[in-house]
Amino acid sequence: MPRPNILLITTDEQNARAAGYAGDPTVRTPSIDRIAREGMVFNRAYTTQPLCTPARASVWTGQHVSRHNVNGNIFTGRKEGVRAGTVTFSNLLRRAGYETALIGKRHLGFENEADIGLDYQDLAESKFDFNPPHRTDHYRHWLAEQGHAKEEIETWVRRDMHEEYVRNYGAVRHPLGEDLYIDSYIGRRSVEYLRSRGERPFFLWTSFCAPHHPYDPPARYDEMYDPDDVVLPERPDGELEGKPLRHRIWAVRCARNAPAPHGWGAPSQEVQAMMENPELCPSTAEIAGMIPEDVQRLMIARYYATITLDDDWIGRMLDTLQERGLLENTIVVFASDHGDHLGEHHVWLKGTTMYESLVRVPFLVRMPDGLGAGRSCDELVSLFDLAPTFLRWADAEQLYTPEGHEFREELDGRPLDSLLECPGEPIHDELFIGTRALVTREWKYVWNRGDLPELYNLQDDPGELTNLTGRPEYTDVELALRERLHARFNINP
Repeated sequence: MPRPNILLITTDEQNARAAGYAGDPTVRTPSIDRIAREGMVFNRAYTTQPLCTPARASVWTGQHVSRHNVNGNIFTGRKEGVRAGTVTFSNLLRRAGYETALIGKRHLGFENEADIGLDYQDLAESKFDFNPPHRTDHYRHWLAEQGHAKEEIETWVRRDMHEEYVRNYGAVRHPLGEDLYIDSYIGRRSVEYLRSRGERPFFLWTSFCAPHHPYDPPARYDEMYDPDDVVLPERPDGELEGKPLRHRIWAVRCARNAPAPHGWGAPSQEVQAMMENPELCPSTAEIAGMIPEDVQRLMIARYYATITLDDDWIGRMLDTLQERGLLENTIVVFASDHGDHLGEHHVWLKGTTMYESLVRVPFLVRMPDGLGAGRSCDELVSLFDLAPTFLRWADAEQLYTPEGHEFREELDGRPLDSLLECPGEPIHDELFIGTRALVTREWKYVWNRGDLPELYNLQDDPGELTNLTGRPEYTDVELALRERLHARFNINP
């Protein structure tokens, strides 16, 4: 039996609930649903940090953020990179005879570019241009060859779209043709790559940029969704009164500031005043009316539309594998780097919270022999489990680092193969998200310096609507979780 090909498909900032297989009644994801139907659904999969760059560093290295030490996003003039000498799974796959490729968003620097271990890269780094001058972005070069300047797709700086962009909080129709959209480029290049494969086993990471904001579908996909069909999330009256103050401030910041490319930009003077004087912060009821509901529905509808575009390209990729006779020997993994609040708890995009909407991710594995097909797993898994899993599938996990250590000795992740065979056997009893959240099968504890901590019973309250911190009946649980978190990261509260 030849070694399997491995296809990793990721979206960017996809809420784990935003897929047909996950029960969303509106979003259309037939290709993703096919992977779920023909593979295993991991319902409790988490990012290591709800930011693009740290999460991707965990995929490459198999390590928690506290070990690889990439804590922030990469921007122009700010290099967030993996330390020189860090071993990536792709480097070991290449040494084991695999052809290794990435098409789309890498969003991660390396102090030594050779450390990443890729034979082929076709980069489409982002909907906005954050690359330092020395970094290549193949998509933007291609766009220029088609006669379009990068400013044409940057909807937040276009004067002709500014009013709409601000009014709809970055939910706007893509101003150019569908074929010029960044994820159309990524999907098209991925299909071309798969069509050209030979006998050598390959690893391909197709890394889409949507549904990351701005929520900007091309016209055909925008027209697929009627905002009136969108179901807004449950948000009980007074919910935020029992939450950390920073959550209410963040909700106000979302409502008062039009989103900048990387988030919500600098806080407005009103928000800054609340940060300095919490008594000025509005109540949940006041916050609830700040973004009109019709605008919220439009935001979610256009978010969904970008997911459907990606889904169509995923379908073409699966069809290409089938046509080439490769599907029966290709493992397909679908995931996202982190989620999006998408209006839950009155907040949007990503930001200061550790809610499930932001830290739980879609995570599917389709095995060519049908192992795990049609089943779901409720055990804890993390993005850092991908690296050791890929190496086990490729029979490459015994390879050594340049220092002579087994790669697996430097990992926080664990292979997923045992869960595919027996989805009720845990590989993690708990997971740390960033350096201030701890998740177990039942509980989540979040430490917020200088603010109210959070304790949620995820079995009874999966929507995290009720913060149980400080309640006498949960004192022992809260104390135990807090001590484990503080001990793990040497936190002095």
